[in-house]
Amino acid sequence: MTTPSMPSTKRSSSLTSPSDFDKAFEGIQVSEVVKGKLVEEIGRRLAPQPMKIAAVIEVNCFTKEGVEAIKEALRAGESLGTAELKISITLITPPCFVVSTMALLNKKKAIDLIDASIKAIDTAIRERGGSCKVKTPAHAVGKNMESEFEKGLLDQDKNGINPDEELEFEEDGDQ
Repeated sequence: MTTPSMPSTKRSSSLTSPSDFDKAFEGIQVSEVVKGKLVEEIGRRLAPQPMKIAAVIEVNCFTKEGVEAIKEALRAGESLGTAELKISITLITPPCFVVSTMALLNKKKAIDLIDASIKAIDTAIRERGGSCKVKTPAHAVGKNMESEFEKGLLDQDKNGINPDEELEFEEDGDQ
């Protein structure tokens, strides 16, 4: 049994209204239950997927404030995150950090936010005598790059390096 198709008053590039689905199933005999399941599955598969946007930066500060200056600078960068786009900063290996966010629809807005976060980190660390260098500019991250980051973190653990451990510097009195 086919369902009568209703004429659509507006043109749509995706199947969004019931009349669009009726057109798609026109001429095919499908029960309403099967049609409902197909529509549900199509909607699920066509839903936008989140995309990770990331940049790699190197942050150093060899002044007396050292690690505390780096922490404050990174907090300044994280504070630019919004409810829609949260900024996450992860240590890869000292002094390299990944600045990332998850974008659902607006990739450009996410890249701009990462760039603004890096600028805030740079400004904050320079005020304290440190430096910030962009190693990899903000871009969409695929599965391969994520696994490389994870592999790098696992390699650190094998070598006895804990990326979450606070760094301590010894002061030499000979200099």
